[in-house]
Amino acid sequence: MVTTHPAPLQVTPAGAAAAPATISITAAAPAGMSVRLTSLSFIVCGGPGEGDLTEHPDRIHATAVPGQGWVCTRSGESTIVATPDEGDDYVEVGERGLFFELTNVAVNAEIGVTAVTILEETRYDEGEAAEGRAEFHLGKCPPGFRFGGLRPTILDEGRTSPARGDYVTLAWHATRGAVYTMVHENTSYDVTAVRTWTTPRPLDRDSVFYLEARLTTDDRTVTDYLQTYVTVVNPDPATFRGGDRPRFDASGLARLIRDHSDVPLVVIPARTPMDVADKPGAGSTGCLVCGCTPRTGEHPRPASRSGPSGSEERVPPDVVTLTFGALTVNTVSMEVRLHGREVDLTPTQRRLLLEFVIEPGVVLSRSALLERVWDEGRGGDPRVVDVHVQRLRGKIGHERIETLRGFGYKFRP
Repeated sequence: MVTTHPAPLQVTPAGAAAAPATISITAAAPAGMSVRLTSLSFIVCGGPGEGDLTEHPDRIHATAVPGQGWVCTRSGESTIVATPDEGDDYVEVGERGLFFELTNVAVNAEIGVTAVTILEETRYDEGEAAEGRAEFHLGKCPPGFRFGGLRPTILDEGRTSPARGDYVTLAWHATRGAVYTMVHENTSYDVTAVRTWTTPRPLDRDSVFYLEARLTTDDRTVTDYLQTYVTVVNPDPATFRGGDRPRFDASGLARLIRDHSDVPLVVIPARTPMDVADKPGAGSTGCLVCGCTPRTGEHPRPASRSGPSGSEERVPPDVVTLTFGALTVNTVSMEVRLHGREVDLTPTQRRLLLEFVIEPGVVLSRSALLERVWDEGRGGDPRVVDVHVQRLRGKIGHERIETLRGFGYKFRP
């Protein structure tokens, strides 16, 4: 896990003074496991461009916390290598993990996205070595960057909920440097140049609004999200449909039906992360959550069905082999090939990949993955998911699994 201070990174304008940034790296093993770590290499992009971190990578200091047992040395201008400094040539790392810091980082003056690459070398009990690679994308924003405070302005008027038929205005604070998009009812609105936005039509039901901030440089993208939920007083059941498409989203409709009836529900979520983050009624008796057909129209996604006990039973996909460009996954034998070559995955990585490929384009939260792959719910450690996702990325391609901060992970077909 990589974090920065300040978050996000803030550039140093030409001729201006700014406090150097700090990049913190936490390395830990999944719960109940330990890893024999022989080295970690931290690689930054040096130079003056948008995709570079700093023009002075040679000034970066690297430290380990606690400092005993590790030494950090420089390998070239932009690479720092951490290795054990005493006793065995490896350190047993458990779930408590290790903490490394890259300090005195003078972020260059260009707004954009930079990458920090981490190379991991470990050793098995038999002495055989293994390698892993993870790339973390970090946003570089103007000094004083802010993004937050998304709220309906009716709160300033002393009201908490709009009446049915009211327009709603949202306000937030955000600094220049990113592209901002408001998402509502599967429709996106560019709000980069404004800091307030009014719904294009009156609200007749409860609604969720998402505000996305996005930075992109050289095909690298960093996104962050804000969300707010607006409850409408006395939503109108007659507005279930309007025009030629549904006017009630799945969450509001499912809740309204449940308030008046025990009729079984069939919910078909959209393919956007906002609509599937909280599938209404999923895991409850009498609710069937069906996947949508992928864009190719070739392979139906599986259903998630709850039985009499309310526990979820995953229905395996009908398709044996799924193809995503150079990546193919056999959902029966769980053979995975990349560019025709078989990919060596652990059993846990295979189960994790299966959850992604049977629902491509759908955001899966860490808690959902903990429950499906490790049979753990909210009591599980979400870092287990982060570690396994990073290792899976290193084997099938880092661009295939996208991180949506605050939501989870999404597989890119």
